[in-house]
Amino acid sequence: MQRSLSGVAVLCVLVASMVQAQDETFYQKGYAAYQAAAQLRTDQQFDAAAEAFEAMARDFPGHDYADDAHYLGGYVYAHNLKQDDKAVALWEAAIDKYPQANNTLNIMGQLAGAYARQGDNAKAAQMYLDMADASRHTTSEENYRYSAVHQYRAGKHYDKVAEAVDAYIEHFGVEGTRGLDLLQLKVQAQLDADDRTALAAAVKQLEEAAPESAQLGAVYYSIANAMRQQKDFVRSTQFWIKASEITAYTNAHNALWNAASDVVQSGDPPRYDDGIGLYRRYMEQFPKGPYRAQALLQIADLHNRNNNANARIETYREYLKTFHDAAQADWVTYQIALSMQQAKQEGFAIEAYKKLIQTYPQSQYMDEALLNLARMLATSGFPDQARPLYMKLIKDHEGTSAADAARQSLSTMR
Repeated sequence: MQRSLSGVAVLCVLVASMVQAQDETFYQKGYAAYQAAAQLRTDQQFDAAAEAFEAMARDFPGHDYADDAHYLGGYVYAHNLKQDDKAVALWEAAIDKYPQANNTLNIMGQLAGAYARQGDNAKAAQMYLDMADASRHTTSEENYRYSAVHQYRAGKHYDKVAEAVDAYIEHFGVEGTRGLDLLQLKVQAQLDADDRTALAAAVKQLEEAAPESAQLGAVYYSIANAMRQQKDFVRSTQFWIKASEITAYTNAHNALWNAASDVVQSGDPPRYDDGIGLYRRYMEQFPKGPYRAQALLQIADLHNRNNNANARIETYREYLKTFHDAAQADWVTYQIALSMQQAKQEGFAIEAYKKLIQTYPQSQYMDEALLNLARMLATSGFPDQARPLYMKLIKDHEGTSAADAARQSLSTMR
C-alpha cells in the first residue's frame, strides 16, 4: 500500500511538471507572438501588425497579453488603417472575454470614439455612461458623463441630453466639476431642437443655479446668435445685452458690439439713435475693448445714414483726437473734408482737404482729395490755386480716373 501511494505521488508530480511545462510553452509562444506583432507596429508595417495582433489574440486565449493584443490590434485598425469596423470587432471581443482587464476602460474609450466616427452617437454615449458606472465616485465619472451628453447632442438625441444632465445634477449637484457646463449643454441642445418651451425652462434652471456665470453668458450669446440668424433682431438684441452684462463672460464685449449692430435693424425705420447709444456704451463699458476705434466710425456712419452731417463730422473729429495715430486717420480726415463738402461748408472743406494733403502725403486718398480741392477752389473763384493742383494730380497720379478728370477740367480753364 505504501508503494502504491508513492507511485501515485510520483505520477502527480510528473503530471504537474508536464502541465507547468505546457503553461510555460503557452506563455512563451504567446509572448513571442505578441512581441513580433509589436515589432511590426514599431516598423510601421500596420497591415501585418494588425493581423499579427489579431492572430495572437485568437490563438492564445486567456494569455496574459491577449487583452493587450485585442487593444493594440484594434488601435492599429482604427487609427493607422482607418478600419473602424475591424477595430470595433476586436475591442468588443476584448470586453466580452476580459471584462476585468486593466485596460478595459481604455478599450471602452476607444470603442466610444469608433462608434461616434461610425455615426452611432447613441451607442457612443451609452459606452461613456458604462465607463462612468465603472468609475463611480471619481472625477473620471463626471468627465465620462459629460462626454455622454456631448454624444447625445451630436446625435440630436435632445431628450437624452436633458435626461443625462438631470441625472448628473441629481447625483453631483450644480457644484459638480461639470455641473454648469452640462447645464449649458442642456440649453444648447434645446436651442438646437428649437423647442422654445424647453429652452426657456433650461435657461431658467441655469439662471437660478449660477446667475453670474460664464456659462450663462455663453448661453445668452448662443441664443442671441440663433435669433439673429432668424432675423429676430429684437430678441437677439435683448440676449446680446444680457450676455454683455455678465462680467465673468470673456466674450461680453463682442456681445455688446453685436447688440449695437442688431438694434439698428430691430425697428422700422431703423433705430439709429439706439445703435449710437450702444456703441457709446461699448466704449464706456470696455475702455480697453478691441473695437473702440471702430465704434466711433460706426457712430459716424449711423449719423450719416440718419442725415446728420454735423454730428458725423464731430464724431470723426473725436476719432482723430482720441486715435490720432490710428491707421485710418487719413481716411477719417478725408471723410471730414468730404462731409463738409457735401454739407455745402466749402470754406471748412477746403481747409480740411489742405490738412489731409499736408499731413498725409502718402495717403491712398490723395488723388481724390486733390481733385475735390481743386474743383472747390475753381468754383469758389480761385482758379490760379486750382490749376497747380490739377497739374500735380496729372503728374503724380497718371492713369487714375481722378487724373483724367483733372485733365478735362484743365482743358476747360484754358
